[in-house]
This record gives sequence, C-alpha cells and structure tokens, in this order.
Amino acid sequence: MLSSVFAQFLDPQARLLKRSDGENFRVVAATAAEAIAGIRTTVDAIRALGKQVVVVAPPPMGGFDVGRCVERFESKSILIGALHECRISLDDYRKEMGDVLAFLAALPDQAQCQRHWV
Repeated sequence: MLSSVFAQFLDPQARLLKRSDGENFRVVAATAAEAIAGIRTTVDAIRALGKQVVVVAPPPMGGFDVGRCVERFESKSILIGALHECRISLDDYRKEMGDVLAFLAALPDQAQCQRHWV
C-alpha cells in the first residue's frame, strides 16, 4: 500500500529530486506529470518484487484541526458553528483536495495501480 498527503508533489512552488540515472539526481518542478512518473517508477519496482500495489488517498481534510475538534467533542467542551460535530463535508473535502484527487484519479491508467478512495 502506498499512501501520502500527495499535495507536496503538486505544489507549484515545490521542487522534487528526480533520479536522472543510477546515481545522480536533478531538481525538477513539482507537477502532476512528475509525481505520476515517480509513482509509476515506485509501482514498477514493487511489482518487480512480485507484489501488488494499491494507492490509498489521504484522510479527509476539512480546513480545521480534526484531532483537536474530536478531543474537545469527547471532553464535552464547547464547540460552536460548523465544527460542533467535527464533521467534514464531502464537498469541502473534494474542494480542499481537488488537485490531489485529480492526480489520484489519473494513477490507475498512467501508473497501472489500483485506487481506493471517494
């Protein structure tokens, strides 16, 4: 199983180290194409070991600290507004993680691996 937040690989301000041959690396811009190529290389290496690969999406994010919210909820502390039940709406998740979800949606075809996410 492979899983990550994946956003760090898609940040236009970020840079990635890419192996240019067996021993050397070069710096490349973080893009979906570079991320997919990297995942494909990883998938191929794992498959060469006789293993199957499944990529798992990151946990839902809702723009707030879920752990802190749950802690306050469980301790019966005051929670008001949208956070009163610590719920993350599916629409908010899809909006917040749109780039990552689009990247993950491309993986089955471009990196030949299974996917498991909403």
